Amino acid sequence: MLEYLLLSVFLVFQSGSVRHASERQAPFLEDAEILVEALKERHPNPFGRVSEEEFRTSLEAIANDIDELDQFGLALRPRQAVATLGDTHTAVEFDPSLGEAGRLPLEFAWFADGLYIIGASEEYAHLRGRRLGAIKGKPIDAIL
Repeated sequence: MLEYLLLSVFLVFQSGSVRHASERQAPFLEDAEILVEALKERHPNPFGRVSEEEFRTSLEAIANDIDELDQFGLALRPRQAVATLGDTHTAVEFDPSLGEAGRLPLEFAWFADGLYIIGASEEYAHLRGRRLGAIKGKPIDAIL
């Protein structure tokens, strides 16, 4: 089995339809099914932390919200869904065609004593090396 897996999924949205669905939903759901099958085929235990049903539900939620998502949101939400699998070696990468719009201004890494900012755009360079303790007052341990 693979020790780790890095999935680069570039979601390409073409025309398509499902019952009362937007033109973007069907292609997304097709891509989501490819993602689920790839995880099951290549990952030694993809649904050890969340069930396959929960994971599929998170992808369906993205499809339901698809018309309200901008390009960045549509790039970010599948990453969030894959992150729930709890495997830091499994990820959905941003489509390179997004350029800077597809990049977060901060890069994080876990260390023994917490989550730290290890990289930042010039605008946020002053945050490099700082520990992230909470987001909107909620402790990181409670979020992740």
